[in-house]
Amino acid sequence: MTTKALPCVPPLSFNDKSLQYEQSNYYDYFRKLGTNHVSSGEFGLQVKFGGSNTFELKEFTINAQINDSVQSAEFKLKYLNNSPSPVEGKYVLPLPPSTTICNMKVEYDGKILVGRIKEKEKASEIYSDAIASGGQGFMAERQKNGYFVISLGNVPSQKDVEITLELVGEMGSHMDTLHFLLHKLYFPTYAFKLNINLDINITGGIESIHVDGLSFNHPSGPDVTYTNEKKSSARLSASFEQAITKNILLAIKPQQTEKPQPILELNEKDNTYAMGLNFQPDFKDVNEFDINQRSEFIFLLDCSGSMSGEPIGKAKKALQLILRSLTEAVKFNIVCFGSDFNKLFPQSVVYTDATLAQASEYLSGVDADLGGTDILNPIKDILRNSPYDPKFPKQVFVFTDGEVDDREGLIQFVSTENYVRIFTYGIGTSVDRELIIGMSRACRGYFEFIENIQEMEGKVMSLFSIAVEPMLYNINIDYGALKVTQSPKLVRPIFNSERMMLYALIEKDSVKSKIFGSNTITISGTGPKGEDIKYKVELDFANACTKSQSIHRLCAYSIIKDLLEADQKASKTESKDTIVKLGKQYGIVSEHTSYIVTNEASEPTLETMKQVEVNSREVKSDEGKGGIFSGITKIFSKSPKPTSTVTLGGSYPSVSQTSPFTTSSISFQQGPQPTYQSQTTSSPVLSSLSQGMALKKRSQSPVTATISPQIDFDDMCIQECEKMESDFEQCEVKTSYLSPPPPPIPVQSNRVYSSPVPPPPSIPVQSHNVYPSVSGSGSLKRNVTPIGSGNDLQSIVSAQKANGAFDESRINFNLAKDKVPTGLDLDVWITLIIIAKLTKSYSNEKDQWNLIAQKAIKFVRAALSKINKLNDYQTFLTQAEATI
Repeated sequence: MTTKALPCVPPLSFNDKSLQYEQSNYYDYFRKLGTNHVSSGEFGLQVKFGGSNTFELKEFTINAQINDSVQSAEFKLKYLNNSPSPVEGKYVLPLPPSTTICNMKVEYDGKILVGRIKEKEKASEIYSDAIASGGQGFMAERQKNGYFVISLGNVPSQKDVEITLELVGEMGSHMDTLHFLLHKLYFPTYAFKLNINLDINITGGIESIHVDGLSFNHPSGPDVTYTNEKKSSARLSASFEQAITKNILLAIKPQQTEKPQPILELNEKDNTYAMGLNFQPDFKDVNEFDINQRSEFIFLLDCSGSMSGEPIGKAKKALQLILRSLTEAVKFNIVCFGSDFNKLFPQSVVYTDATLAQASEYLSGVDADLGGTDILNPIKDILRNSPYDPKFPKQVFVFTDGEVDDREGLIQFVSTENYVRIFTYGIGTSVDRELIIGMSRACRGYFEFIENIQEMEGKVMSLFSIAVEPMLYNINIDYGALKVTQSPKLVRPIFNSERMMLYALIEKDSVKSKIFGSNTITISGTGPKGEDIKYKVELDFANACTKSQSIHRLCAYSIIKDLLEADQKASKTESKDTIVKLGKQYGIVSEHTSYIVTNEASEPTLETMKQVEVNSREVKSDEGKGGIFSGITKIFSKSPKPTSTVTLGGSYPSVSQTSPFTTSSISFQQGPQPTYQSQTTSSPVLSSLSQGMALKKRSQSPVTATISPQIDFDDMCIQECEKMESDFEQCEVKTSYLSPPPPPIPVQSNRVYSSPVPPPPSIPVQSHNVYPSVSGSGSLKRNVTPIGSGNDLQSIVSAQKANGAFDESRINFNLAKDKVPTGLDLDVWITLIIIAKLTKSYSNEKDQWNLIAQKAIKFVRAALSKINKLNDYQTFLTQAEATI
């Protein structure tokens, strides 16, 4: 009987925006390498001091597995050593932040040398001793710039060398797709044989796959074939001999699922399960007029001297527009900074008519008179000194036209607080573009450059509209009786177009039932409409995978990153012992662990050695999201102060170039330890408002991969990671307030994983329910128009109240109060007239008033619902239009 052939996976459209990965957050690591003009010629093995290359890459084999959000890969590189004398070389691989090495093996001269994971200082000592005694030594560690470096010592002349690496990491996430990326920097510029084998398993099913960069034998690239009838698994194989001139991308579009999808793995050796959990909510059916989600908005305004004149004036007008677009469901604050900073309120306050009036008055007195540009101190105050409330997800908006002394330090700092989303506006032509991009991408936010000051209001509102799109927030995971170590500890809100990816180590003894039946965990949160949402997720431990340990390794790596961040915040290294134990247990290269391979030569190498090195410089980089695999951890840079700056413009901003690093002795150089750190309607008004507002998927976070290594570990011990609470750093900064601070919010402990600080007492809400609005435009580059030459639009905007209605005394055109329909309140009628006025008279400035109009419509709809006349909305609106 013949087996039925399974079909090929359908490809994504070439025009699909999810393929535009260069603008995604996960790609940021490689974007920065590009701004430094790093080329593939700087990687691989080559002679450091002149002459032709002595190592030639003959064959590169990549065997990779993709399991939901987890990637694992084996890199096998075969080099031919053409050197006439022994060499000490270095192989350098640029690793994106979410990728790590979990096994290493070196083969040459008939020997197979398997790596052992050691504490970094110990590994360096062993390596140096082996070289000094004439033996062979290979050491692998991750440098502060993210480069993975293998030191190859005493390689005899005319010998082949085969290096095998196993990597693990998190898949890159961009819009509604998962990405596996092999950057062209991994490959030399000359032709070699490349073999790629990818096995793909997506629990919820595969909708489509796109392959880019492998179109040598066929215009559309190699076929990707389903390997099961459920269409949840697929395979790609390709082999060719040619130079690689572009990135290789595998973009997977999973089928949409209604709840989070778990994947389980059993490690019988340490008696633990590992779980990977990923989920991307579907918000496309959410009506913008039904959204009722809370947020905390903090606006950070540059008031340094360089902002004087038109820039500060336009920024203030733009902030007035934003203030009128807020709703009574949010909290807000304004912080002005220069050499010092001052705040409108000690802490963010509920948005009401009173607080709106205070904010408007405060802004009217703001000027560019605060001296220099110190962003770090107010950012520290916002992120570390202001309590985080998971019921009010924090989103920060930064307006600046300047530069900072320590850009990388600032970006690194905000990256440790990436549960907060940061939006940045770069004003003028002299702004530090890399600062604007880096701050936003470190926190998976968005940025905009405003070179033409006349376009400021429109561009500001275009970006702000993203912040009010639907989200799932206040996320808690109840594991019941299971004993769990989760990473990341803090669950970030799932903003529109983002994907939740988290991992957990589960003690096997805590799993109920001796036959290991299903256990249920509960994921709860608050949805876009303000509704409580719960997902019951069954964990089928009986069918947990036992053939791979990639989830365990990625989970351990994620826990290590959490511990490093906690140490950084507390300016301590308390977690080093735990990190070393985790590294030894799962073979993880980290800040404190390295791989070491030594072999005592039967005949010590006595000839003069040449040094071989991959790279002539160390690129200073914060750990943005990116990857072969991709990710956003921190690359704790400790490189020299930049000596030059290259400005490329466009989407490639300036990036510092650092001094070259050199090796002057045989022993491995090691620096000191770092300090870590719609409702459908026929109304032309509603049609106009809704046009172009469909929610679009946007960029997301990074990723990587691994395969089960054969590691000869010693000290195979691990203890349950202690739950660590971050000690918030206190910064002593001159700060002024308009009012005294509120009482502190009590902190409670909670066995359920969620945000570390519980919410304050619930905010008072008006008797009618008014919701935040949603924008779907998402376009950061569309044409925008300056505010009208007259003052009518400005007066309309300034007249709007917190609840969406308008103060009639501030409107300077006829409101037809003599034509109020029977049974309709005057404030509702006035609001309808203004909605009609905005649509008819200010269509060219729609990007400025769109959210204001949505807020007004919600007020009207809520009022009509109370008197059971919501179905008459169109009739009333038509009557209002007739008066214009």
